[in-house]
Amino acid sequence: MDDNKESKELLKELGLSYHLLPDPTGTVVRKYGVYNLLGDGVAAPSVFVISSDQLVFWKYIGESVSDRPNNQIILAKIGMLISR
Repeated sequence: MDDNKESKELLKELGLSYHLLPDPTGTVVRKYGVYNLLGDGVAAPSVFVISSDQLVFWKYIGESVSDRPNNQIILAKIGMLISR
C-alpha cells in the first residue's frame, strides 16, 4: 500500500533489481482480501504466485506483521508453477 515515493525509496534502500507496484489506495489488497486483516489499516503480509492464465496458483497470508514465507518457499512454489 506504499505510494510511489515510498516504493522508490524502498527499491533504492534494498537495492532491488525488479519493479515494485505501489497501491496507495489499497485497491489491489482489497480485491485480494488482505486489507486490514490484522486490524492495523494496511495489508497483511502476503504473497501470491499468479499463473500466466491469471489464476492464483499459491498464496500465503501472514497472521502477524512478521509472519512471512522465506525466499526458498516462494521460489519452490514458483518452480512448481513453471514445471507444471
